[in-house]
Amino acid sequence: MGIEFIKRKINDATYEAAAVFDVDGDGIKDIACGAYWYKGPEYKQQYKICDLTPEGEYFDDFSDYPLDVNGNGRLDIITGGWWGQKLRWRENPGDTGMWSVHDVDECGCIETIRYYDIDNCGTVEVFPNTPGGPQCFYKLNKDKTGKPMGTLTKYIIGDEPSGHGMGIGDIDGDGKVEILLQSGYLKQNDSVYDKWTMVNAYKCSVWGASVPMLIHDVNGDGRADIIYGNGHGYGLFWLEQIP
Repeated sequence: MGIEFIKRKINDATYEAAAVFDVDGDGIKDIACGAYWYKGPEYKQQYKICDLTPEGEYFDDFSDYPLDVNGNGRLDIITGGWWGQKLRWRENPGDTGMWSVHDVDECGCIETIRYYDIDNCGTVEVFPNTPGGPQCFYKLNKDKTGKPMGTLTKYIIGDEPSGHGMGIGDIDGDGKVEILLQSGYLKQNDSVYDKWTMVNAYKCSVWGASVPMLIHDVNGDGRADIIYGNGHGYGLFWLEQIP
């Protein structure tokens, strides 16, 4: 017997990002997408989160990630956009009211954002892909009890513009995570909070490499390779790592 999928349309809006998490704390997963969230499990009731700035066919909202930023037990949303050039978080009010929007930093045009616990603290750090700026990440600040405080600290780990495209993983087999960029990777030094070393081991064949770029041993030779797509066009490629 085959598996059947049923498509259910919940909105005509063309938002760039979405997330699935329990918005209202009832134990049921909801959907947050752009300016609205939809109550599960039926997803027919929609509630306004906030107003989003339209930019042609887009909205200035290129990531929706659930994270309790202020430590009140409710999942908020981390986001950022290309035209606004700001990293932001939206504060979950705990009811069906509008969410407050807080600016974290004006860091440049954000193509999208990746999330990874780079320092093994138990909470993800925020890695925006800002093609024109150096690679950085933001760490959620916590008090002595481990409670999030509603603020994030920025760490700049690169010197050159990041380029369009990013991935996270161990590419060189040293047991530490590297940051894959369009024209090479950033390698950790003694501390994840200091500048990382740029290794120009490759260059993607397209201007707009995908986010994410994937690390995978494609040919089974025991060395990690890179898979990436053309972020604003057509094509899927892999880079073979040689000794």
